[in-house]
Amino acid sequence: MKNTAKYILPLVALLAAVACTEYDAYKKYVSGGERIYPQKPEALESFPGRNRVVLQWELIDPNVEHCEVSWVQDREMKIQRVEMPSPRSVDNILKAEIVNLDETNYVFNVTSLDIYGNRSVGAEVEETVFGDLYIATLMSRMAKTVSLSGGNLTITWYGPVATETGIKLTYTSLADGEKTITIPLDELTTVLEGIDTTAPVTYLTMYKPTDDVLDTFYTEAITIEIP
Repeated sequence: MKNTAKYILPLVALLAAVACTEYDAYKKYVSGGERIYPQKPEALESFPGRNRVVLQWELIDPNVEHCEVSWVQDREMKIQRVEMPSPRSVDNILKAEIVNLDETNYVFNVTSLDIYGNRSVGAEVEETVFGDLYIATLMSRMAKTVSLSGGNLTITWYGPVATETGIKLTYTSLADGEKTITIPLDELTTVLEGIDTTAPVTYLTMYKPTDDVLDTFYTEAITIEIP
């Protein structure tokens, strides 16, 4: 037993010395010695849109004063400050909308800063921003047939394509004037009752490139010829 203790005690002392040495080496790189970092933004999410992005994250640290969102655009580092709400939100969720973005891919970095000037470790998320280049690729849904009978206009449609969300159609009713309706994806026959045939019938095809996208994207307007 004494022999065992003779070997264990020096080993413990050696491990303690190594641990202290590593900790002291770490402290050399931290101004003022030991430092407590504010909470890192948690559960960071991004939601793309047309030339914009909305970021969302959770933060409960009571000492955090504000957050900063940074990204690179046009070869320059951009920074947007996000103030902590007062009073704090019940769900501890913060949001930031980044606007006037070019249509490309981005990496957004979010850090928190406390009342003492300490900065947290960053949280990162990648996102794609959509714009005119994406819109230029969109195709209008085509009408298969158009017929007029008894003052009612009947339109049959070809089937939708991927990422399409429906059709927004504008026409003029003899009874109610100009009307705009949304035609869902599963509606392949549309009947416009009591239509004013002297007024144009136009429509836009709507798209959402991802499930979480903020905006709906539209094709250019198409005019339907009334027979």
